[in-house]
Amino acid sequence: MKTRSPESERDSRKPEKRSLEEHERSFRVLPASRNDLEFTRLEVHGEKKLPAITDLADVRYWAIAAIRHLKACGREAALAEFSNPVGLFVKDTMYIFALDKAGRVVAHGSRADYVGMDFYGVEDREGYPFVKFIVDTANEHGCGWVEYRGGDPGPRGETLRLAYFQRHEETIVCCEIPLPA
Repeated sequence: MKTRSPESERDSRKPEKRSLEEHERSFRVLPASRNDLEFTRLEVHGEKKLPAITDLADVRYWAIAAIRHLKACGREAALAEFSNPVGLFVKDTMYIFALDKAGRVVAHGSRADYVGMDFYGVEDREGYPFVKFIVDTANEHGCGWVEYRGGDPGPRGETLRLAYFQRHEETIVCCEIPLPA
């Protein structure tokens, strides 16, 4: 029998509507540690697919694996792989997306039509400018986490999402996971 940790209890509660200031205060980002660059759980090359994302460590792991791929293959080849819907960085509903330092989408694993679009001013369903937060924080601190409401309205409705992002040179690599309702 699994026991639930206080962190999973927090994740399972429905969030209250917060002001922009409250939201940003709750996700203030600390500078990246050296361990972010030395995360070596899996060598990307030679693998057919990354493991499924099952927890927050996997979200961070996917983004760091994408950064390693970016460093190894070069920007153009890596962005093409990130945008490949049957590539290494897409599994089920999980994928990598990447932004440039100004908030323009340069790769997207599930929506190729987003590539080239300026998302800097995009807000979530509650009006929180989460892409601006991603870009500004990545440019200042290098990496971080952001929580936002996303997804397409439909039978399951919108979901609370948590994304890890990390900058490498001119590219901000992002990976997200839906949080339990």
